Order: sequence, then C-alpha cells, then structure tokens
Amino acid sequence: MVIKYRRKVRNGKISERAKEIFEYIAPGYGIVLEEWNHDTDHVHVMFRNSQRQNSVNSSMPVKVPAADC
Repeated sequence: MVIKYRRKVRNGKISERAKEIFEYIAPGYGIVLEEWNHDTDHVHVMFRNSQRQNSVNSSMPVKVPAADC
C-alpha cells in the first residue's frame, strides 16, 4: 500500500489504525494478515490467502480515510 505522491504522513498511530481496518475486512476476502510493517510513506503487508483463487481475483481494494492531523 503506497500513499499517493508518497508524502511523509504515516506514523505509528495511523499505521495501527490502517492495520485494524485491514484485519477487520480481511476475513471477508478469505485472507489472514501475516506481517505488517510501515515507514513514513508506505506500508509493507504480507498476507496469506486461505481460498484457492487466482491471484488477480484476490486483490483487495483498501481505502483508508485520511487522518485529520
């Protein structure tokens, strides 16, 4: 997941909230979060797909509202 224009806006609080949202919606897509790391302008996500699907069909759109900082 990369922030548009890669502005330096991710911090620990924002990353944790995005992770919470990801974990909340992941079961609906049959995926399990394996690893989550962040930097100031991007997030690394590793997940396991528990369903036998084509990887193209298992892509998950994630939209996280911008924080009012």
